[in-house]
Amino acid sequence: MLNFRNILALKSGTGRWLLVTGLLIVVVWGWKSLHPTTSDTRPKINETPDSFFSKFKSVKMDETGQIHYELSASMLYHYSGDKRATLELPMIRLFESGEQVWRVRANAGTVINGGEKFELQGDVELFRETDGFSLKTETLTVWPNQSKAETDKPVILISRLGEIKAVGMHADFLNERLTLLSQVRGRYE
Repeated sequence: MLNFRNILALKSGTGRWLLVTGLLIVVVWGWKSLHPTTSDTRPKINETPDSFFSKFKSVKMDETGQIHYELSASMLYHYSGDKRATLELPMIRLFESGEQVWRVRANAGTVINGGEKFELQGDVELFRETDGFSLKTETLTVWPNQSKAETDKPVILISRLGEIKAVGMHADFLNERLTLLSQVRGRYE
């Protein structure tokens, strides 16, 4: 029977090599069980666009054939791997009954799921043509099909009546409702 004591008693090189090999196997097995290798099972998303457009413009119509919204950008990069497109200098024009009601512009943006959602970043401005009302923030998520938008970042609302600052905002364009979420402060003239 070969046990640890018998291996140590072996004077030949074979016994010593057997001992060293066994210890090495135990050390490697212990190391691997303490530090398991992590394999990333998520699909790799290609960060190279499959297409791009310069001076991009797209118009979406509603069920009655009138313009619902118009999206334009200086550049659009499309990534088919995760169904998104990135935008440089995007502008969204939202319409109601064929008339432009709101205009949104930003430094950059992302189109998600073919236009279900737009995530805008950098100097975002929401502007209503009819009364000069504007809202400024750093990020804004817009759902054009639902005529809604929101942010959890600080916002500044500017109108002819004054200025309001807040943190976070929900907008429902169809019902003309704007909800400020916290830290609301205003200055009226």
